[in-house]
Amino acid sequence: MQDNTELQYLTDNVYSYDHAKSIRYDDPDLDIDWTMQDAITLRPEILSSKNRNAPFLRDAIAAESGVER
Repeated sequence: MQDNTELQYLTDNVYSYDHAKSIRYDDPDLDIDWTMQDAITLRPEILSSKNRNAPFLRDAIAAESGVER
């Protein structure tokens, strides 16, 4: 994205903080390349505490299913 980019998205219901989930941005299983200009890995301070401390995908799935890792 570039400066002044607007993003719109559609949801099927009202936002519920209690049901919101996060997945760790640097999860090695997802293998997302964040090396673009001003990427998150270069500026982690732009992340909220919730997103910085989010679980890895496999841990989130295990927690949802009640399986301990």
